[in-house]
Amino acid sequence: AVHQFSHIGTHAMVGGCSAVNKDIPPYSICGRTPICYAGINIVGLRRRGFESDVIRNIKDI
Repeated sequence: AVHQFSHIGTHAMVGGCSAVNKDIPPYSICGRTPICYAGINIVGLRRRGFESDVIRNIKDI
């Protein structure tokens, strides 16, 4: 469930049955309850046509 004032960033992936009660950063993978950050959504970015250089730059942030 997503809290009514929470924001899920672009190209982010949230695991099933996760209670989202805070903002999720763009390009990230989050899951569990309470919500925790698990990494960058690399597979999703590749499927959407992001180039390797761009993905590397996102990782470095």
